Amino acid sequence: MTEKKICPDCGAENRAEGKFCAQCGRELPLQDANTISCSHCGEDNPSSAKFCSDCGHPLGRKRNKKSSAPKSKAGKKKQKTTASGQSTSSIKIAAAVIGALLIYFFMTDNQTPERRQTVSSSLPVAEQKLSDPALESKAMEIVSKFICSCGGCGEDPLEECDCETARGERNYIRQAVANGGSTEDIIREVNLKFGWIKPQFKDKYGPGKPTVDLKKEQFKSPLPSSPVDQELTVQRLASLADRLTIISKFACPCGQCSIDELKDCECNHPRGAQEVKRFIDNKIAAGKYSIENIVQLVETQYGNRIR
Repeated sequence: MTEKKICPDCGAENRAEGKFCAQCGRELPLQDANTISCSHCGEDNPSSAKFCSDCGHPLGRKRNKKSSAPKSKAGKKKQKTTASGQSTSSIKIAAAVIGALLIYFFMTDNQTPERRQTVSSSLPVAEQKLSDPALESKAMEIVSKFICSCGGCGEDPLEECDCETARGERNYIRQAVANGGSTEDIIREVNLKFGWIKPQFKDKYGPGKPTVDLKKEQFKSPLPSSPVDQELTVQRLASLADRLTIISKFACPCGQCSIDELKDCECNHPRGAQEVKRFIDNKIAAGKYSIENIVQLVETQYGNRIR
């Protein structure tokens, strides 16, 4: 019986003199007439052997489908094509994402400030409660002392109103609490910025930012009614941002403290630091005095201006 060549790739039997497998096209190993190739591992064995000396596989039989022999060229080619296709898809997706981001940033950078403000103002104000229950409770205690400042909610308490102005004001108070401000300082700051403190707290914290009656405002004369008022409108009116500038111009006038400068003192003596600072806060809240006006009023009332 003529020995046949066994293809080491697909296990097909081929003529002994064949150079390529008739089944899969694989190049067949050279062998003499006295050897037979193992269909499992490709090892050459004597033609009289029944089992491969290298792996123990029966000789002259085709491998099963679970063989660990190298895959055919066709299989390798298919695998390579699939991997290439997946790589191409990933590149396309990444390019699309990068393109979208570039378009977004280009459009954002080319918006005018007015356009950015319009977009920002159109977004609803979300309530951002503090994660610390103690701080949230402190914030709500401050909130309870105010009325919603929007002027269009029927003067609802700030803790009850759900309009965007109320949510924004509550978030402002929470941020001030999170930054470590004291309750008293935050109440005064909010009162000066938004106004609308509840009537029962006005004696302690002052009237705050003046509120405007829109109906009366329609009939208000466009010009100041007196030369003094005209002079005040020409000068820049003092705001909360000018508070430290004014305070820094004075020493504590109580005469009982070891701390000289008013800005560093928090004493509660008669004519002391807290009394003077409340006086300054009330004048700022009145909304009709310039920095120099308030400095002159403090100097007249308490003296101790630093020259």
